Amino acid sequence: MTNDRMKTMGCAVLMMAALGGAGCGEAGDDATGGATEIASVGQATPRPSSVPDDYVVTPQGWRHRSCVIEVAGDETVNAHHLEHADGRRRGFSPCQHLAFDRAGAPLGPPTHDPQVNGWVASVNSTSQGPITSLGADWIVPPTPSSAQNQTLFFFPGVEPAATGDVILQPVLAWNGFGDHAWTIASWACCKDGNVFNSAPVSVAAGHKLTGTLTGARCSGGVCANWTIKTKDVTTAQSTTFAATGDGEQMSWVFGGAMEIYGVDTCTEYPGSTSIGFSNIQVRNTAGSLVLPAWTAWSAASTVSPNCNPQFNSLQVSGPNGTISSWKLTWQFL
Repeated sequence: MTNDRMKTMGCAVLMMAALGGAGCGEAGDDATGGATEIASVGQATPRPSSVPDDYVVTPQGWRHRSCVIEVAGDETVNAHHLEHADGRRRGFSPCQHLAFDRAGAPLGPPTHDPQVNGWVASVNSTSQGPITSLGADWIVPPTPSSAQNQTLFFFPGVEPAATGDVILQPVLAWNGFGDHAWTIASWACCKDGNVFNSAPVSVAAGHKLTGTLTGARCSGGVCANWTIKTKDVTTAQSTTFAATGDGEQMSWVFGGAMEIYGVDTCTEYPGSTSIGFSNIQVRNTAGSLVLPAWTAWSAASTVSPNCNPQFNSLQVSGPNGTISSWKLTWQFL
């Protein structure tokens, strides 16, 4: 993961004004392109004893604070820098720190098994081949009845099946930014160990969300650019950023996924027993709607507490039966 590969991630998403360490901002970059001083992402989430204090929780595990960066709406993530629409640049370097999974175990090389990153359930497919877009809708669930310091993430997403070294995600989070509230943000992780996210937007229970991942300048199954957009349809607010495609085919599609951190009891799940991902639309490289051969996966038997999270109730509708809906359920055990 070096040379001209898209370093789709890099410095600190809520970083405290000085980045230091892994070093963002190469010589000649925009002098104002440092971190934004805001509350730390996932800062309130209880951390395993093996995870140092300068790590924050993200939708892809515990990451060092210097390896997460917030991307402005007019910036594009390129191989070695972020570029504003007016040409100004912010540089970043590969992450120099280990990453940890939900339990605090070090993460190794990229893997196709999402469980190592704290996922507890997903519905996914590689059957459709490379895609040019993915869209899905879901509703913000009720606040957890036991609203402690847990962090919950819900999202659709895409990855390159050949490497699994990056994922693009429109994400709904509970306490995702150490705020004990529901927020949305767009994320990309984890090439060269770094993580990017757009500015978070506050949302509320009952609001309708839509997440879209849209490729542009696509040829031979590879889209040169991707736009990740997460929108609160109820308020019309959205949060977006763009990234280059790094020459990879995005062919591993997630119609929905759930990832959790710091959950000690099932009452720390949302204050309902389900969340639905609907109107899931996948377009192939020809721009046509396709129906993936979805596979549901759950880590219920390997996580504690086991609240029996699982995807079920597949429904197919739309042109030629190409639009899917999935329902993620759990139990208050």
